[in-house]
Amino acid sequence: MQAAKIAAPRVQQWFPSAQMPRKRARHTKNRSSYWWAAGAAAAVVVGRLAARQKVAPRNGWRGDDGAADLLRGLPPNGCDVDAAAAISLRDFEAEYRGKKPLLLRGAAAHWPALNKWTRPYLLEHFGDRGANVGTGSDIIYAGGGAANHATLRDLLRQMRNGSDAVAFDARLLGTLPELARDFAAPPVLARAFPAAASYGLLSLGPSRSGLPPHAHGEAWLGLVAGRKRWFLRAPGAVIDEEGAVHPLASIRAWAAILRGGCLQAPGDVLYVPRGWTHATLNVGEALAVGAQAQWPAADRLRRARAVLARAPDDVRALHSAGVAAAHLGRFDESVAALGRAVALTQCLQPEVAVLLAEALHAAGRPDEASATIERCRGAHAAERAAPTRTHPPSSEALAAAHLKFARYYLGADAFDAALGPLGDALQLRPAYAEALLERAYALQRLGDAPGARADLLAADALAPGDVRVARALRALG
Repeated sequence: MQAAKIAAPRVQQWFPSAQMPRKRARHTKNRSSYWWAAGAAAAVVVGRLAARQKVAPRNGWRGDDGAADLLRGLPPNGCDVDAAAAISLRDFEAEYRGKKPLLLRGAAAHWPALNKWTRPYLLEHFGDRGANVGTGSDIIYAGGGAANHATLRDLLRQMRNGSDAVAFDARLLGTLPELARDFAAPPVLARAFPAAASYGLLSLGPSRSGLPPHAHGEAWLGLVAGRKRWFLRAPGAVIDEEGAVHPLASIRAWAAILRGGCLQAPGDVLYVPRGWTHATLNVGEALAVGAQAQWPAADRLRRARAVLARAPDDVRALHSAGVAAAHLGRFDESVAALGRAVALTQCLQPEVAVLLAEALHAAGRPDEASATIERCRGAHAAERAAPTRTHPPSSEALAAAHLKFARYYLGADAFDAALGPLGDALQLRPAYAEALLERAYALQRLGDAPGARADLLAADALAPGDVRVARALRALG
């Protein structure tokens, strides 16, 4: 689910309309009766029995025969948050909205998507459509988007080849009305925050993938296929008391220390209030759609300040305060909060470091911004050479971190400076199409057309059909 960012210096600047003005930070915002659930009697029995079940493929989606380890530690009833088959709007507003999560069992059992969205169907009709793709940590630290781009066909192939990559796309369904017709927000949620009712977020990933702990505005997610384990914590809750998990580690590392959870089955819809920290773990190949309401910056800042009054070193609250303050143009406060977060995490959360650099840039302190990026590049290099955490990140996650550092420089038109972190990313992950594309852009702007062409041809071989590569090649002539 999409998290707020200070800026998004995406460097698809092969297209003039996508260019970022120099010396200026750009800020993006995140994408809010009675209802009786149809088919509530078909709600899936969960808990310890499910841990012993072998889940058969359904509609072409693979279950996970080794689910016992993924479900270990679930409460006896399979969920440690409230669950209901039906609830009135009045009760929802009074008891849950903005206060605590709620699992609506069977709330999406009537969606056409549950039977229609088979793996063969998506391949045949939408296999060539592009989507934002990345590992769970990549998505979280890209502010809820994904640093990479792939077709659904490529993603589905990767899912069967051991990849951790997931599709997490807030725009794809908006361009596919034929899919958007196959689901709808449960009426109680649509009435509760109609601004988000038509917002279609697509989530698709292999078994044992998912998103590490994160928080954002209030949201709901309906499961179409597979099962999904949620770990939910109230705002300000301590997640990793021992500091054993590297921020870029996979959800599997987090699952080793997180306790409890709630198992979501196809047809279930989960509501998550804003500010609640949550992580997800796919049990079998999982396909879901949902929506996320905007979290106003002023409210977000108030919430973060309240948490920091109790826990001054809460990194998530510092991050949230920094993002919100930047949205409100309070760059000095943003720099203070984000700087503290970077110090506490020893630079190991790349997104926070980039946000700090962007806030410093916006505050008229570009030299300090560059120094922040270089210091954090060094921290990541040291972590690679001598890991300090029990659960270290993958080389892919570290490569994605260096790509983020490079994108700060590209957004600031510092093309020479961008080559260093791009080289780091490609050393860690040679077959990294996104890094090749970005390096090609930097080389082109530096006047090295042959080098740019070589990188683009390599990116095209890794990601055939990517329109950005094709356009860039045409731009080179």
